Amino acid sequence: MTTANRPMIRKTVTVGTAYVSGLFIASWAGAAQCCVIMFAAAGVGFVAAHFFDERYCFVITLAFVFASGLYASYLANEYRTITAYDGSEIVFTGKVREADYLGDSMYSLTLRGDVGGYATDISFYTGDIDAQYGDTVTLQAKVALITDSVKYQSEKYSAPKGQLLQGEYAKVLKVSGGGFSLAKVILAYRDRVFDIITETLPGDEGAFLAAMLCGDKSQLDGGLQTALYRAGIGHIFSVSGMHLVVIAFALMWLLDAIRLGSRVKFAVTETVIIMFVVFAGGSVSVIRAALMMSIMNLAKIFNRRYDCLTAILISVMIMTAAKPYAIRSSSLLLSAGGAFSFGVAAPKAVRAVKTYRFGAFSALAKSFMFVATVSVVTLPLNIMFFDEVSLVAAVTNMLLAPLFTLSLTLAAAVMFTGGFITFPLYVAGAVAKKLIGISRFLASLPFSSVGIGYKSVKTAALLCWAFAALFIIFRRKIDKYSVAAAALSFVCFVLACAVNYIMLKDVLRIYSIKYRGSEMAVVVLGGECAVVNISGEGELTQSAARLCNSKDVRKVTGFYDLEDTTTAYPQFAEYFMVGKTDVTIGGESVTFGSGSQCFTIDKDGIALDSGAYVIYVYEDGETVYRRLSDGFSDE
Repeated sequence: MTTANRPMIRKTVTVGTAYVSGLFIASWAGAAQCCVIMFAAAGVGFVAAHFFDERYCFVITLAFVFASGLYASYLANEYRTITAYDGSEIVFTGKVREADYLGDSMYSLTLRGDVGGYATDISFYTGDIDAQYGDTVTLQAKVALITDSVKYQSEKYSAPKGQLLQGEYAKVLKVSGGGFSLAKVILAYRDRVFDIITETLPGDEGAFLAAMLCGDKSQLDGGLQTALYRAGIGHIFSVSGMHLVVIAFALMWLLDAIRLGSRVKFAVTETVIIMFVVFAGGSVSVIRAALMMSIMNLAKIFNRRYDCLTAILISVMIMTAAKPYAIRSSSLLLSAGGAFSFGVAAPKAVRAVKTYRFGAFSALAKSFMFVATVSVVTLPLNIMFFDEVSLVAAVTNMLLAPLFTLSLTLAAAVMFTGGFITFPLYVAGAVAKKLIGISRFLASLPFSSVGIGYKSVKTAALLCWAFAALFIIFRRKIDKYSVAAAALSFVCFVLACAVNYIMLKDVLRIYSIKYRGSEMAVVVLGGECAVVNISGEGELTQSAARLCNSKDVRKVTGFYDLEDTTTAYPQFAEYFMVGKTDVTIGGESVTFGSGSQCFTIDKDGIALDSGAYVIYVYEDGETVYRRLSDGFSDE
């Protein structure tokens, strides 16, 4: 085999798969449990060596045990040291990573500094402060562990980024400039591009393009985000592979046109990739994409064949070697899973089905098979991290991919020209308007997506997917039978959702959401609900909207604000696709149902008579439920 045809696969895939598996499994355990996992893995490897190739078993076991030990070391050292500061008042010095103005002379600062000898990020609230990215700030504040609540899923979001502590209102002691920084220049340029897009195209179109290019979704209202995710194209706001591919290949085409040497093209391309990583905020997903792109470029330089699976595993190993906690990052898992489905699973599935047999429709069948495979492969990740799963994603991505690729390319052209040429934005805006309109229409369809806020549905879906995955693993290839097993797993998931909906459609459920003195109630029957703001200024509207989405609610029959505020309903409507509904502001109480199912909600909470319904109480992140009858538990 010549050097040009030598694949850089198998050994790296074997080691990488074992490493990633060991790290991911260990991430769900404590330090002591990690040690148990390590010994168990070593035992399994020892036994397996008697039946399979000894060297193969040794390499797999070593990689798995090493990864588990790496996570155990993180928990025993870095995690334990940092979390020991919970409840302490500290003087903290760090460089500004993020600075956001919250209004009323209040700022949120995220600083990267040192706690107990370990680098970490901590967010604080401060008064009026003149600090920019890269500046050094010293402040004094009390810090506490980041925990999840019914209002914020803070720990799930922050811990995989290595951010374990959060500060209270801080006293600023010192601010010093960070001097010149290329990163500061790039981020300032990003803000300029963002402003040019949103000022040239005010409204949803500009917010859509700015979010897609810059990864900043601050201008997108929650209803539009919900529509895009239900339509199955919400992934375009995660700045990662697709964005980098569009930009990198456009650059490569330009470099090829001027006939630069391969090493010069490599240097220029890598420089642009690094700058784009900074431009996109250094998110995990874009770093993963940049590493894979760099590996592909290196393969060309060294005359090696590029392998997507190898590149994915190398990227994940590099990113988690110093930061093992990143293995639980939703951005990393979703982007790596997407890359695997696009670069490995989907091409194999298309070849296995032999779409050329469809004659004149072969191209259409090939496209559908490709995007359908992506939807099936990424299903468990969507179940892990989202409240809903789109059922139309395969069709939507097949039909709309050319449109959002075109709009991204046009927006990128404005970025490359520094905003001096803005006419492509008007074309991109027209395309974005079509995308938004189609997405809103699809999201309004009754079965465009399904809520997965039910343990029974999640369990059934994961079991079906695991069956298909094991079937493919034991066959050791992707053929038509493997594709059929994967398709069957998705069908079973849809059936599980349908059965769950039928079983619960006549069960009246009352959800009381409480957080720091605020309370909202969501009364659900079938696919409809009524929302009652019992106390507070609407602080829990986003939580109520998320609950409605996860419970497959498609219609809000009424919104009642007992607190008589002017903010609760508009905030709820921003996060949930409300449609036409009755809004009642003020009043002492609301009565629902009749007969044995009659109950009243007033400013003191929920008054319940005996009845055939179920009440679930979500309070400060803990689920407490009482079964008042033989109704079905949706948990």
